[in-house]
Amino acid sequence: MEYIDIVDENDNVIWMNTRKESYNNQTTNRIVSVLIFNKNWELLLQKRASTCSFLPWYWALSAWWHVSSWQTYEEAWKMELSEELWIQTDLKYIWKFYWDRLVLNWDLNKIKKSHYFHEIIFEWIYDWFINFDREDNDEVDEARFFTFEEIKKMIEKNTELIMPNLIYVLRKFYF
Repeated sequence: MEYIDIVDENDNVIWMNTRKESYNNQTTNRIVSVLIFNKNWELLLQKRASTCSFLPWYWALSAWWHVSSWQTYEEAWKMELSEELWIQTDLKYIWKFYWDRLVLNWDLNKIKKSHYFHEIIFEWIYDWFINFDREDNDEVDEARFFTFEEIKKMIEKNTELIMPNLIYVLRKFYF
């Protein structure tokens, strides 16, 4: 069972709970996101697996996850990049923000109750093959690099399911 820290608006730990209970109770917790670019400045997106409990089939940032209890943001991204992508590297810090899921994805929030996160964004330029097509990967259906123009068209035409925080981050820093 995965435990995550419950934090206040200043990112101070006040409690811990299971991830499921945190979502059920709409508590504030921590997320780390990584944007992986190739040498052509194309962004790696991952399509969440059909088995994911939250937003299956949605295109998401290159990598993202909750920070587990007793972990720092840095420990979380190092562990997850190693486990999910078999990558060990240093990342460039981009931004930390505090956001309300209700504001970013109001149509997905069925109970219309605020649910806050502290999210840190990191960036990395990577120009080798990343293998998501593994038997042990039950979180990702597909992953590939997209140009910003391709992503903009996906968003504008609403032809794909796209995670709201992906749209927010791209509009804030890259579009």
